Order: sequence, then C-alpha cells, then structure tokens
Amino acid sequence: MYVYEPLPEDSIRLLRIKPNPNPTAAVECELFACPGILNSDTTGLYEALSYVWGSEAKPRSIVVNGHDLPIGDNLHSAGK
Repeated sequence: MYVYEPLPEDSIRLLRIKPNPNPTAAVECELFACPGILNSDTTGLYEALSYVWGSEAKPRSIVVNGHDLPIGDNLHSAGK
C-alpha cells in the first residue's frame, strides 16, 4: 500500500512507467519526488493524468514501487 509522505513546497511527484512489451503483464511503475523542480527554468516535458480518472465500476491495479495501487480502468488503459 502506498504511504503518503509530504513533499517540500518546490517539489512534485512523477510516475515513471516501466516499459513492458507484454500487453497482459501488470503495469509496473516507479513513483519518485523531484525536489526543486517548481523553481527551475529547465523543467522537462511530461504528461499529467489523474489516478482516479474514469469509472470506479471496473477497478484495476498497477504496481507502484512494488505495491499494488488501485486505479480506474481508463487510467489503466492509458498506461498500456
């Protein structure tokens, strides 16, 4: 289970989706903090998605830092 840890004011969390050519395999990700990024002139390109995007009727899960995290079906499809 994911345990929330506060971030410094100038930080964000990023989720790196690990590549996997197997479409039926679990989506594996790494969640990490990026300190100082909000005060930087050289922020990288990234896409933002809400982990609660979509209906909760068909909950799915992904593996984040070795732990299962429930997400909506739409977000699961976006990660494939």
